[in-house]
Amino acid sequence: MRTSRSALAVVVAVLCAQLATADELKDDALPKGAKLRLGAEPFTSRFSPSAVPLPPEYRAVLVPDSVNGFRRFDIATGKPLDAAKGGAPTGSGVIISGNGQRAVLATTGILTVRDTATGKAVKELKPPMGFTTLASATAPPVSFSGDGKFLAQGGPGRSGKGEVLVWDVDKGATVAEITVDQRVGVIPVLSFDGTLLATRPMSIQGAAGGKDDENNRAVRVWDVGTKKERFKARVALGGTQINACAFSPDGEMLAVSAADGPVDLWDVKTGKVKRTFLGRTGQGHRVAFSADSRALAALAQDGTIQRWSTETGKALGTTEPPLEMPLYGAHWLAFADKDRLIAWGQIGSAWVAWEAPSGKLLTRPTEHTSGIRSIAFADGGKQIVTAPFIGKVVRWDATTGKSLGPVTVRAGRASSQGVTGLALAPDGAHAAAGSAPAAVFDLKTGAELFAIPRHPVPGFLTSVILTADAESLVTIAAPSAGTRAANGTLVLWDLATRTKVVEIELPVYPGSPSAALSPSGARLVVARYVRTADGTKSVLTVTGYDAKTGKKLGEIEDPNAGGPVFVAAASETAALVSSGNGRLRAFDFVEGKGGDEIEPNGRGEAGGPVGPVVPTAATPVLFAPDGKRFAFGVMNMAGDSFGVRIYDWPGGKSVHTFTGHRAPVTALTFAPDGKTLASGSADTTVLLWDLTKIGAR
Repeated sequence: MRTSRSALAVVVAVLCAQLATADELKDDALPKGAKLRLGAEPFTSRFSPSAVPLPPEYRAVLVPDSVNGFRRFDIATGKPLDAAKGGAPTGSGVIISGNGQRAVLATTGILTVRDTATGKAVKELKPPMGFTTLASATAPPVSFSGDGKFLAQGGPGRSGKGEVLVWDVDKGATVAEITVDQRVGVIPVLSFDGTLLATRPMSIQGAAGGKDDENNRAVRVWDVGTKKERFKARVALGGTQINACAFSPDGEMLAVSAADGPVDLWDVKTGKVKRTFLGRTGQGHRVAFSADSRALAALAQDGTIQRWSTETGKALGTTEPPLEMPLYGAHWLAFADKDRLIAWGQIGSAWVAWEAPSGKLLTRPTEHTSGIRSIAFADGGKQIVTAPFIGKVVRWDATTGKSLGPVTVRAGRASSQGVTGLALAPDGAHAAAGSAPAAVFDLKTGAELFAIPRHPVPGFLTSVILTADAESLVTIAAPSAGTRAANGTLVLWDLATRTKVVEIELPVYPGSPSAALSPSGARLVVARYVRTADGTKSVLTVTGYDAKTGKKLGEIEDPNAGGPVFVAAASETAALVSSGNGRLRAFDFVEGKGGDEIEPNGRGEAGGPVGPVVPTAATPVLFAPDGKRFAFGVMNMAGDSFGVRIYDWPGGKSVHTFTGHRAPVTALTFAPDGKTLASGSADTTVLLWDLTKIGAR
């Protein structure tokens, strides 16, 4: 099983890999060799955020694309609406004009304004030398006027202060250059007609009193024509930034929020607060006005939408989000008509859209909202249990693939941490949380059984590894960067007796340690990074130990390895180690010898699968119950299809390759009889592969 910290590294790496949608592949099409697919792949994104609903109908979503500029996807199904096949998605934020006709990516260089219907470039806006746009998807430093004729571009400027360029898009020329006395990047917001500009700091960190503090804690309103400041909308902040501001369509009001509950409504003509709406805790992450300027809405981080009358101040209603899981981010809010609002956010890596006041979910619901962390065959193989990195644990019928519903897993009342990223026992009887203190859960009841204590010294980072047989747990505590302690600590725990078996002091560098027990349980093999004597780099070190006494058996360094690691014990002396760049190598952990490279870095069969798509992410390696075969995650040469390769052991010869995932494989589990292999992926699905038709052993 994977360590919590290594698992997190895989998640982070995969989030930057690609956009995955159930588009080019048919929903009901199973890849060759697959028996079942568990979970419909949702509209997911590996960036945050990289998609925005398209006005005025809000039935489509714009996604940045390296080939076409943008691609349109159906908001309900995630299917592409454009005939052209897309290229690699980009991580830039998408900004769309109020009428939905123009869009631009917030990049650091030249801005290309495009027609949203055709994707064709309308105009390239080339900022002067020295001007840089800070590409921040969660706080886009670009803003359109309502009709898309004007665009404001914010950045740190050329004088060390903030600066905003206001462009006439059709002419490709600036109509105003405004210097803003703020020490951080500037987020611009244009009024609907483009005559007014509001600027807010990207954050208030660093403000330390005086004029600078005053400027960093305020939204500043400017007249674009005269380039003069009209007033400062000062905000009392308890957090780190002003989260949202928006002009009313009639240009008479400005709403400002620090996402701490209250939303201030400013009168643009007088420069004074007209009224303050008191929202729930955390309200105001995004704000939006109705087209007639008579209503104001605010979106909270938890997805709650609150509405008020701008004329009377009366509350118009509160809409709870129709979501089973907490939002990862609440990114966007807009009125679709006089009363109807559309909200857009993220759960794990899955995009979700919903509306108010109906509370209707607009995107397709799915069981998994992030990549798969762990898989188990429960009830003698009649059920399958899946645990994503972020989200609910789900049970499935192993014959039909039908969801049997979520597994309720409850942390102890004294725990302040949620339960996520569980490592499942192969039989689905229990699971372990991937962070310290590592709680162990009974999956039948969902109750927490007990917790493994964390390292007693502050500043240590603890990785948690559930062994392949799920009868033991390994915790490896490594000193964090800056901690003076030279060594970490490994502890082997017996889960049946709930006792400490052995504690070993060992040099370990924070990163991606992994450990496995030999088939008999008598020996322990550990793969971790150790700093060289001169401290210039870390080297993968594979070490064998006696599991009862902690005596070191053998050790070998592998200077060519890098990135997160998985280790699987093949026998009482041999282990396979998977590391970054798709590398898979055998080691003798008793004699301290390195063996064959079964899959070298980034190379594989000609025209066939190679290593993981993300160089810094290792792929799981797992032995079948009889130990005669093992599985390893791979991808094709084009990098657009992922799967599993089966090998014979001890020969290491490739037997068969299954492909069909749309993102890297993150979890592997064999059925108890060895006839089925389940692979979980960052595409949020699990595929069950038939091993009975790939040749005799």
